[in-house]
Amino acid sequence: MALSRVLCPTLVGRDSELSTNLASRLQSQADAGQVMLTEEVYRRVREWLDAQRIEVERVELDLKGFDAPVAAYRLTAGVGAAAPA
Repeated sequence: MALSRVLCPTLVGRDSELSTNLASRLQSQADAGQVMLTEEVYRRVREWLDAQRIEVERVELDLKGFDAPVAAYRLTAGVGAAAPA
């Protein structure tokens, strides 16, 4: 999952393109049953993930189209999640 903010109308195309590209690259790095989050998305949902006791692994990925490694967070379905009451 990737998140972007549009800062001004002239940047809409570029910002949307980068966000879509990042989401696509992250998806390609996820195995079955996994979700990859960008650093920004993780920052926004970290407390909820902690409360749910969902384990998250921080990884640095070399992604096509990005000059530097991208920090991402890998969640695996069913790993570390609290059992339903």
